[in-house]
Amino acid sequence: MKKLFLGLLVLFFHPSYAGINVDWKLDSGGSVLRFTILSADFSGAPRDWDLECGGILSRPQCKITMSPGGFAAPVYSFDLPQKNKQKASALVAYWASNLPKTGAILDWDKWVKQNGGKSPCIVFNVGTNNTGWFADSCSGSVTEPPTIDPPKPPVSCSMSGNIDLRHGSLADSEVTGNRAESTAYVYCSGAAKVKVRALASVGSDSYTVNLRADGSLKSMLSVNGVVGNAGVTLDVPGGGWKAATFSSLLIAAGAPAPGDFSGSAVAVVDVL
Repeated sequence: MKKLFLGLLVLFFHPSYAGINVDWKLDSGGSVLRFTILSADFSGAPRDWDLECGGILSRPQCKITMSPGGFAAPVYSFDLPQKNKQKASALVAYWASNLPKTGAILDWDKWVKQNGGKSPCIVFNVGTNNTGWFADSCSGSVTEPPTIDPPKPPVSCSMSGNIDLRHGSLADSEVTGNRAESTAYVYCSGAAKVKVRALASVGSDSYTVNLRADGSLKSMLSVNGVVGNAGVTLDVPGGGWKAATFSSLLIAAGAPAPGDFSGSAVAVVDVL
């Protein structure tokens, strides 16, 4: 007779626990990583072991050290007062009773860059000569340090299309004072304060454009009602746009001769 056995596998979630809890804070644009070691225990160590920490006639030789990558010179060191043979776990417990401790890792941004953009392992040792690993951030037994955020790309701004200011067909008496307007939109990749100007040409500070070679007909440019060379300042939201209204005001010297007239100018957008 065959019997059927039913089995039940129950999985419980167990949050990871850092044996050494560290509060990390980036400073100086990421070049300095400040830390406060808040608490510690021996839970991340694979085993306990004995250490020789100096004899009666020698000074204490054991210490707790912290190193980026596990191979560099320690960036933090705590001298232990114990001598003779000691258990590693007992030394860590003594150190933990003296926490919190603070310090800083210099050139943190370079450490991250050398590690391919990721935080290097922070390794804690107990013993002599920066040896005796008992916890590290890569295994989860030390609070993981932050990486460096990549630098934000510079904000760029652009204006939609060409701006055509069309005065249309005008009688002689309608030329002077005639105004034409056109609205354009300034778009920026990030939040930015910009100045928008209307100038006669690139590099010029003039807002007056000749529409006839003899100078008998000119246009005075403005932006949002402000003379073109002064311009207006706009706060453009990141990924958004702001409108700018360009205007051309005709000024004639006497009675203009019949015929077409035209001119060109430039719209300048400066990111402040």
